[in-house]
Order: sequence, then structure tokens, then C-alpha cells
Amino acid sequence: MTTTTTSSTTTTTSEVISTIELEFNAANETVKGLQEKLFGLNEEEENKKKTIEAAIEDHQVVVKKIAETTQQLNNAFKSTEKLVLKLAEEREKELREKENKFEEKMKLEEEEMKKRAEERENALSEKEKDWELRGKKFEALLPKGELYVLEFSDNAFKTTKATLLSKKGGGQHSFFQSMFAGRLEIPMISDNTFFFDRSGKTFSFILDYLKGKELPPEFPSLEKHQLIDDASFFQMWGLLSELDGNIIPVFIGNHIEVELLDEMKVLENLGKDSCLGKMMLDNSVSPPYTIKES
Repeated sequence: MTTTTTSSTTTTTSEVISTIELEFNAANETVKGLQEKLFGLNEEEENKKKTIEAAIEDHQVVVKKIAETTQQLNNAFKSTEKLVLKLAEEREKELREKENKFEEKMKLEEEEMKKRAEERENALSEKEKDWELRGKKFEALLPKGELYVLEFSDNAFKTTKATLLSKKGGGQHSFFQSMFAGRLEIPMISDNTFFFDRSGKTFSFILDYLKGKELPPEFPSLEKHQLIDDASFFQMWGLLSELDGNIIPVFIGNHIEVELLDEMKVLENLGKDSCLGKMMLDNSVSPPYTIKES
């Protein structure tokens, strides 16, 4: 009994020892695994640290490059600023010189224009004096009576000087005033007879207009066109505007400008060869007769 008990105890102790050894070995493995894991963690932290340090170095390099580039840009900006200021000063100086030259040129042109205007005014004054003198001489050659004959290629009219010079005839712009003053080359058959190489078919209406009579309410189309043409020849601007509402005479100083509300209609009615048609196409109201040169 004793032997059996001893053997059994020995077996149990061996098993315990074996179990302890197994547990010890297992603990060693666990410790070893923990050590390896800890080492791995330390290595990962080290790698992270190195990565961060490398990133910091790269960042510092970039910052340095940015600083260098900024400095270069500042230097370039300062150089460009100096160049721009220099160019601006030169341009301003150039503009001032041009402005001074332009002012001098305008001053010279203004003086020249003033001189020409004075010369033209003096010339016109002399011309007016000459016309006045010639008019007096011409009037001295005219008969003393008031009756005059206006002879046309197909008929003749007898009237007074007062009628021909009435206000309805145009006042200072009057055709007949220029005729009596000797400024127009109108042939004289005798002392008191002027000749016009054109039809006098409608002149009776013009003469009645000068006498203050009313125009007939209606005209045959052809006759009205002829009357408008004759009124243009004798520069009866008031009569023209009564005959055709498209024709508006505008008196400016000593000359006349004719405004047309419907130019094409006027040309269509009168024709390009009419007196007014020629005036319109020539952009003037120069009469279709010769004006004596002074």
C-alpha cells in the first residue's frame, strides 16, 4: 500500500511540474509576443517620427523657396515700378510738349483766322461801298419816271419801281433790288425796259403777288410748276412757300438757305432742270443768271 501511494504521488507531482512548465513556456511566449509587439510599436513610432521630420524638412525647403521667390518678385516689382514711373514721367513730358505745341498752333491759327476775317470784312465793306456807288451811278442812268417795262420772249409787262421793290418781293434779298442796283447783268433794251430771255407766261401772277393780290385757289399742274420755276428765278421765296409747303426759305444774315421737307417730291414735281432743281442739286440758292463782279 505504501509503494502504490508513493508512486501515485510521484506521478501527480510530475504532472504538476509538467503543467507548470507548460504554463511557464506559454507565459514566456506571451511575454515574447508582447515584447515583439512593443518593439513593433516603437519601430512604427520611430518611422512616424522620421516621416514627420522629413515632412518638416521638405516644408522648410518649400518655405525657403517661397521666401526667395517672394524676394525676387519684390525686386522685380520695384524695378518695374521704377520703369513705369519713368515711362509715365516721359509720357507726361511728351504730352505737355504736344499740348504746348497744339496751343501755339491753335493760337497762330486763331490769329490767322481773325486776320482773314478782318480782311474779308474789310473786303466786303469795300465791295458794299463799291456796290452802293455803282448802284447810285446805275440809278442815275435810269429814267426819272417810276414806270418800267419788263419784256419777255413772248410778252411784256409795265409796272412801277415801287411795286417791284415791295416787301413781298424779298426786301434786302430782292431780285429787283439787285437789278436796280446794277448788281445783275440784265439786258436793257431802252432806258426803262429790261429784257428777260424766258417765257413770261406766269409772270402776271408774280406781278399780282407783288401788288398784294391773292393767288388763285387752284392752278393747272403744268402752269403751277412753271410759276414755281419763275418764282425760283426771281427769288420770290415767300411766294414759293405759298405754292409748295415743302419749300421753306430761311433767311440767315445776308444769304438764304432753302429747307425742303420732301426733297424728292419737289424734284419730282419741278424736274432737275428747273431753277429750283438746279439750286437744290448744287446745294445752293445761286440764281441762274450772272452776277456782276466788283
